[in-house]
Amino acid sequence: MARKTSRVTIDEDGRDKGKTFVVTELAALDIERWTVRLVLALGKNGISLPNVQVDSGFAGIAGVLWALMAQVSPEEAETLMATMLEGLKIDEGKIIRELMADDVEEPETLLQLRMAWVDLHAGFFTKGGRLIWGRLTSSIGANTPAS
Repeated sequence: MARKTSRVTIDEDGRDKGKTFVVTELAALDIERWTVRLVLALGKNGISLPNVQVDSGFAGIAGVLWALMAQVSPEEAETLMATMLEGLKIDEGKIIRELMADDVEEPETLLQLRMAWVDLHAGFFTKGGRLIWGRLTSSIGANTPAS
């Protein structure tokens, strides 16, 4: 089965307006590695879980992810964020090609592309969310969010 993709067309004014990017889902092993890197980085740096409901949908997942990313070192965050852009392509109409450094010209576009990446991978977090969240919060003595 092919990996899921998401097309992101930039509508906001700026140098990237009208560009279309294609975000492709990571392989299961790669998303597992990404998640393990995040969890290990959090463990090394201390962890403070945001209070959010497990079933709060994409907005809740994205909020938790960014709150957790803010707690890791800059080097670890850079590695995690670079992985989010692996496999990103640009659709130029007649061709879809690998992204080059100058294809994204606005910082806001990078944030939008990373949010699309989280949205594309959210099923991984939500399917086992209650189980994972419950185990994580109980193992560190935090309060489990309301469900």
